[in-house]
Formats: sequence, structure tokens, C-alpha cells
Amino acid sequence: IKYSFPSDSGKLLESALKLYKEKKYTVAKLQFNELISRHYKPAKSNYYLGEINFYQKLYAKAITHFKTSFKLYSKSDYIPSLLLHTGESLLKLKEKSEAKKFFSILMSNYSTSKEAKQARKY
Repeated sequence: IKYSFPSDSGKLLESALKLYKEKKYTVAKLQFNELISRHYKPAKSNYYLGEINFYQKLYAKAITHFKTSFKLYSKSDYIPSLLLHTGESLLKLKEKSEAKKFFSILMSNYSTSKEAKQARKY
């Protein structure tokens, strides 16, 4: 199947985010990957690819995208969610000590976030 993308990267990002919210993950993945290839907001695109993989239970892939996103831009407002889902992914992969590190970072750096409250349960 051939897929054509809008030439305007901002519109492509809007489309990818809309598809993500509608849980149309297959096409959203294509669009986020296209955005990464264009070097347009690669941290955000990697975060959403991580989220898609997390919800599809592809935990190792999710972790890879979350780590890339964090390395590219560690000050985004989605970082608490990224840390929580990285920790949860590690738990699913039975890497409890690694998961604990992410939960600890989340609780110490974002103590008032709803994600930190969830991390405390682990």
C-alpha cells in the first residue's frame, strides 16, 4: 500500500496525534516515523511511538522509543508519563530492579504528578 504524507510537517503531526487519540495506531505509527525521518519533533514522535507500542504490549519497543525521546528532550511535559510507562514496561519484561529505578526517578523529580502517585503503588 502506498501512503502519501502531507508536505507540511505541522499538519502531519496534527494528523498523527489525531489518529493516536482515535487508537488508529497502524497509520499513526507510519506518520510518526515519517516525522522522525524529517527530523521534525523527533522527541515527541518517539514518545508517541513508545506509547503506541506500550498499549500494543510491545514493551521492549516501547522502552526503546521512550529512551530515545528522553535523550532528545528531557524537559517535556510528558516525561512523567514516559517514566511511568517505562517502569511498567520493565515490570512486564520482569526487570523489577530496573523498573524500580524509573519509579524512583519519577517519584523524586515529579512528586506531585498523578504518575508519581501511580508509581508509588509499585
